Amino acid sequence: MGLSPINCSSHLGIATWPWGKYLGEKPIKVKISKIIRLHPKSCVMKAKASGYYANSILATLDAKTNGFDEAILLDYRGYIAEGPGENIFMVKDNVLYTPKKDSILPGITRDTIIKLVKDLKIKIKEKNITKKQIKQADEVFFVGTAAEITPIGQIDKKKINHGKIGPITRKLQDTFQKVVTGEIKRYRNWLSYIN
Repeated sequence: MGLSPINCSSHLGIATWPWGKYLGEKPIKVKISKIIRLHPKSCVMKAKASGYYANSILATLDAKTNGFDEAILLDYRGYIAEGPGENIFMVKDNVLYTPKKDSILPGITRDTIIKLVKDLKIKIKEKNITKKQIKQADEVFFVGTAAEITPIGQIDKKKINHGKIGPITRKLQDTFQKVVTGEIKRYRNWLSYIN
């Protein structure tokens, strides 16, 4: 027993259960949390480590106790980082933006969306995004394994696209759904079929 993992054995358990849409189908209300994303020098940003979820739980509680569906965490510099369990994208003037990888978990669904938008000829840029910029976006959405593509209709008190799903978000939702169900031949090699 101790804090060093050297010479410790590993144990693995897999739990499965039915689960609907993690954040639902409709645009959600999110709060920019007072809890910030873990500092990149305090953890391995590329790791999906269970201990990191304590940070996400605190941000989620902050959002839920204030009447919101989910949180947005800032990085240590005050830029938009991600949701408690999701990466984030915004659309402004038909260009898609997402935070740089330096203070986020670079998720598989995030990578999928980046590849899809390039194939759909939608311009995309990774950049530092301010709170002001995200609140002035035309569209904002979360992506993740559980969240898939979840539209954001409100950030704090500011409505995004009148609280409705935007056209680029809708197009990506539709395309993503076809990709993960094997309807688009070009992306079938991304899938692992289980019989």
